[in-house]
Amino acid sequence: MNWLIGIITGIIAGIIATVILSSVLFLLKPKLKISANICREEIGEKIIYKIKVVNKSRVMLTNVRYSLFYHKDLGHEISELTKISPRKELLDYIDKYNSNEKKTDYAVRITYDYNEKLYPLENGNYLEFVVFAEHSFSNKGKCFRMSYTSKNLDKGRFEIGKSTRIS
Repeated sequence: MNWLIGIITGIIAGIIATVILSSVLFLLKPKLKISANICREEIGEKIIYKIKVVNKSRVMLTNVRYSLFYHKDLGHEISELTKISPRKELLDYIDKYNSNEKKTDYAVRITYDYNEKLYPLENGNYLEFVVFAEHSFSNKGKCFRMSYTSKNLDKGRFEIGKSTRIS
């Protein structure tokens, strides 16, 4: 009879441990903040758009993939998508959040050379920025997106650190 109680106790303990571990892993997912506005800079003849992404997780985010799409409204709720390539190579990871303002590798600015004549943000046309990242501990992935119209363009520079404000 004691061996039966031991088996039942082991099964119950295993179920409780599985529920606790699953609950903890469910809560561990990427936490990103994408700037609500695009930083627009003019350098000579070039127009540069910058989007800031901040990792608010306490662990590194891996397998990061991001894209900027231009949605051209063709009417009747139909859009034509054009992918705009960033200036530099894609990032593979974003460092973990660190409250030390001297080291801000958790906040990245993604830069695009933008042709406003080729991709005008008027008449229902807009930009959409999509980011996918995985939590390095739980391997949970999450997709984030932000849409931008001409009202979301600001001249200036992003503030340093976790802020996504443009000053």
